[in-house]
Amino acid sequence: MKNTTFIVSLTISIVFIVIGILFTDQFGALASSFLDFVSVYFGSFYLLANSLFILIALYFAFSKYGKLRLGKKDERPEFSTFTWIAMLYSAALATTLLFWGIGEPVTTYLSPPTGEGRTVEAAETGMLYTFFHFGFNNWAPYSMVGLILAYFMHRKKYLPLFSRSLYPLFGDKVNGPIGVSADVIVIIASVFGISTSLGLSMMQVSAGLSSEWGMGDSTFTHVILLSLLTVIFIASAYTGIHRGIKILSNVNMWIAIAIMLWVMVTGPTIQIFDTFIGTTGDYLQNFASLTLGIDAFRDNSWIGNKTLFYWGQIFTWGSFIGVFIARISKGRTIRDFIIGTILIPTVGTFVWFATMGGSALHFIQNLGITELADTVDQNLPLAIFEFLKFFPMSPVIILLMFVLIFTFIITSADSGSYVLAMLSERSEQPSNKAKITWGLIMFLTTLVLLLSGGLDPLYSASVLGGLPLAIVLILMSVSFIKAIRNEDLDEETKVEPLKKDA
Repeated sequence: MKNTTFIVSLTISIVFIVIGILFTDQFGALASSFLDFVSVYFGSFYLLANSLFILIALYFAFSKYGKLRLGKKDERPEFSTFTWIAMLYSAALATTLLFWGIGEPVTTYLSPPTGEGRTVEAAETGMLYTFFHFGFNNWAPYSMVGLILAYFMHRKKYLPLFSRSLYPLFGDKVNGPIGVSADVIVIIASVFGISTSLGLSMMQVSAGLSSEWGMGDSTFTHVILLSLLTVIFIASAYTGIHRGIKILSNVNMWIAIAIMLWVMVTGPTIQIFDTFIGTTGDYLQNFASLTLGIDAFRDNSWIGNKTLFYWGQIFTWGSFIGVFIARISKGRTIRDFIIGTILIPTVGTFVWFATMGGSALHFIQNLGITELADTVDQNLPLAIFEFLKFFPMSPVIILLMFVLIFTFIITSADSGSYVLAMLSERSEQPSNKAKITWGLIMFLTTLVLLLSGGLDPLYSASVLGGLPLAIVLILMSVSFIKAIRNEDLDEETKVEPLKKDA
């Protein structure tokens, strides 16, 4: 199975890369058509799958199973809570937060799902949908995948494989085609998800370098930057979790917090707090209608281009992020795990978007700085750098943002190559050869997507990878529920009596 999984997944990846290189234009057009197809025929499925993960996570967080420990009952967490959250953020959402920090609220403000753009109502809608796309609905799939894998990995001592988590459902059949198919789907989907994030980040870095230092924003620049970063993140993955990934994750968090606090203190502070409080209330009030927001009698193209893209990206990212979270979560209880992977990241994400996106909308709507909106509309990757120019010491803050983007890219990508190597070699300690192999595959896949037309192929790759993976994740959830019902909860909480003195 080890050789089969590696060979099949690698072959599919190479075929995809070759087709993308030889038929670049046709590939880009086909990708856009697929996005429309999924929006029409599988939109409801994506929304229902996402809702299912939220419900399952809430149940296990507050049920009697919440006290179960991911490992032996006397084991404690391997990493501190801050480092654990930092590694989670760096791997799961870091590059997305930087790319969409002001892009998501402002693009929705310019073109809302209903009503007229560039109005007060559109600004409120922009923040509401930003919280929706990056709130509980975003983190729940990551949490559930990580929880299921951590449970089987640390309590049942299974290999950290998706196929092994299906054992309670399919039995020994997971040692055949069913298991290989599940692992191959996860690997291919992960490649698409990671490559999408790398592609968006390359476009952002290239646009920033072109604006600030006059470097050309071209395909050649993308290739050079991508090559440089590939070498760095492969080297980081080579050092392992306890060195490169851990150190970079902590650095990432401190830089991100510093930039956010600077914007918060030197920017429209009152507006930021009002945005956070008001939008959080709107989000909680409209949670159900947003989560199941398919309209049977109207055009759902906006949802397809926005919500379904995010859900597809979450599912594809959730595959390798789940393995990574499971790997670093040994010793935590299920309740602590879910709170730490859903509630805490959601609150932190809301603060980030209220600070960055709320400030941007304040500049545009209240202060009339419409050129910022025009930049978002015409050159989205450049938007974050143009936004930071409105704050004191902007050259320093922009430089820090470049550093943050680079380090976030590296931690996301090296986590990805590490996990892909684990899955393909079916080992908790994959070989460096496998890490390098998958690092190169991610590099080439990202290059193909960028050459195929930029944003649209990147969107489509996420949705393409998310569709089969969502089915695998649902089967995993059923298998997990079946397995955990056999746990002896009394034994878990049993305390040894104190021995009397002789």
